[in-house]
Amino acid sequence: MYFLFSVTDILNIFFPPLCPICGVFMPSGWLNVRRKGLFGWSPLLPCDKCISLLSTPNQYICPRCGSMRQKFDFGKPNCKGCRHLYFSFKRAIVLGEYKGELRSIVLRMKTDKSGFYARTISTILLQERRNLLNENSFDLIVPTPSHRKRRWWRGVNSPDFIAKEISRSLNIPVAINAVKRTAETALQFHLSDQARLKNVAGAFSINPKMKKLLKGKRILLIDDILTTGATCNEITKILKKAGAKNITVCAIARAIGNFNKKKK
Repeated sequence: MYFLFSVTDILNIFFPPLCPICGVFMPSGWLNVRRKGLFGWSPLLPCDKCISLLSTPNQYICPRCGSMRQKFDFGKPNCKGCRHLYFSFKRAIVLGEYKGELRSIVLRMKTDKSGFYARTISTILLQERRNLLNENSFDLIVPTPSHRKRRWWRGVNSPDFIAKEISRSLNIPVAINAVKRTAETALQFHLSDQARLKNVAGAFSINPKMKKLLKGKRILLIDDILTTGATCNEITKILKKAGAKNITVCAIARAIGNFNKKKK
């Protein structure tokens, strides 16, 4: 009597494919794994249940500001909330709303030095928003930087991991050090909308060695959380001043907040 086992069957015995979020066994999950690093495997695409908890269907997200929109806004280029607001970047692409399970993952991601949570959530972002990312034909990916003191305290800058994962998947070059945070600003989460704008004003600069690289480029600017858009708006301004053609923001989560109100 002969028993035929495939390579996948054998690998599943020693390395059972489990959802990286909830730990449930996924019989077909091994197909989603790829080699990366010594003895290592990058995270599996999470199970369907976790994907549904961590991502919002694209039709519920405003194509302009990335906030959650109502049914009466479906099919429109913007939502009621951002119709009279101003920001410098072209549009925002987000995975979901900053609450529940997605909020929990983002908070873990901010101090995860291994990059496991950032790469895991990036796999969902790439699956759920790949069409939006592909249709823009980006030339360069730039992550939002953190100040050296905050990076030392946290031990990681999660947008760097996300940018590298998107770069690898979409074959778009990434410029990790294109933008520098030159001022140590207060944490944004406890500030009002106007205070956020003042907090990040003049806090970033372009790496002089990267100016030629930025000229004429369509840039995908990566952040973990998008709230008022103050940080991304400030970075967009200096990228455009350096010669970038246009900037699209891509964030994991969209928190509640207003973008810059258009001045009359």
